[in-house]
Amino acid sequence: MNEKQKEDDGKQSKPLWRVATVVCPPGNSIVLRAHCSLVDCGGWALDLFLGEETREHEDIDVQVPRRDQQTIRSLLDVGDVQAAYPTTHPDAWPFRAWEAGTVLSPVVHDVWCRPSQADPWALQLMLAETDGDHWLFRRDARLTRSLATVGRRTKNGIPYLVPELQLLYKAKEPRPKDEADFARIAPFLIQRAVAG
Repeated sequence: MNEKQKEDDGKQSKPLWRVATVVCPPGNSIVLRAHCSLVDCGGWALDLFLGEETREHEDIDVQVPRRDQQTIRSLLDVGDVQAAYPTTHPDAWPFRAWEAGTVLSPVVHDVWCRPSQADPWALQLMLAETDGDHWLFRRDARLTRSLATVGRRTKNGIPYLVPELQLLYKAKEPRPKDEADFARIAPFLIQRAVAG
């Protein structure tokens, strides 16, 4: 995390797009954390677990319980906010604008955000399924975990998805960067499991 990101980490009262103009530094997702339960996920979650940036990241991935979607949407009042719908055709554009006050279909698992349509995607919101105080793995609801154990916090208080769950999400169709993430994280998880 660079000095600008550390400085921005403490700015909790500003709306997301006023803090982040083109690409949101990871600390800026803290803006949303003051209002609802969410955790950094994706490659950043693994780097937060390790305590260092190990590779370049194109955007910020944040997981939020689906039940908090309206709170999140109310905070995204500027910019291009698009819900990703499943498509049957590989060349079809999967995105539809997510208007304020609209409840997303259960088939939508990701929302992509950027300051404007001319900018690259900056933030991916991943909607997590929950049942009461339990997180449910959307690909197999038999895999559950207490919401209290889904995330951890860095020394600076930044919440992140625990690495074993992040790797579970990455396992569906692993890309080279996902394989590299696994290779980097697996020794820590094995060491923790052996230590019991």
